[in-house]
Amino acid sequence: MEADIQQLYNSPICSVRNFLCRCQSCTTSNREHEEQFTIAYIRKGNFQFNAFKNELDAYHGLFLINKPNYEYRVKHAHSLPDECTIFSIPESVLDTLKTFANEFQWFFKDPDKQSILIRATPTTEVLHHCVLKLLQNANAPRLWLESLLTELLMQVLSSDKNFSVIPPLSINQKKNYMPVIERVKFFMNENFMEDISLSQLADIGNMSPFHFNRLFKKITNCT
Repeated sequence: MEADIQQLYNSPICSVRNFLCRCQSCTTSNREHEEQFTIAYIRKGNFQFNAFKNELDAYHGLFLINKPNYEYRVKHAHSLPDECTIFSIPESVLDTLKTFANEFQWFFKDPDKQSILIRATPTTEVLHHCVLKLLQNANAPRLWLESLLTELLMQVLSSDKNFSVIPPLSINQKKNYMPVIERVKFFMNENFMEDISLSQLADIGNMSPFHFNRLFKKITNCT
């Protein structure tokens, strides 16, 4: 699998990598593994994540949580490349985060579960967006950045609301509608302090407000 992987940040709290897929056709990766606990936010695209006995359908708007030292393989279901922000967390920091992650204790204790997908919330979407923007600024204050990083990791691992059933999406929805949702959510995160209208968002996707509203709810599970 061809990809550009950029190290965006490294600190005792976690390291952050930017994963940009460069595949031109559907491929399956060699067996891989992570040496640290990772949380990856899928910013764009879709891929199949095969870990141990589980096959996960990972697409935009989901967090992929992965235990260390398990083998996995990644496969593209179609030609749309994916982009992810990968947060790698040292064991000492993870031990602290676990004290906030009561809803995840079953995952940490289950040896047959290497990886799970959870849906992003509006809060974790905005926190991720702010963190990513700060990482693109070489002069960003470290205290501000690491405060947001810590809050993001705690939010991802502390909400039982994220365990709602994630509905399967068709290939047509992923190829034709997911890119629209990605553009809309980027606009919302960039302008969340403004008085955004439903018509503005529908115009981004060249849809009627009624059609857009149904589509957004279907894919994100949020109005």
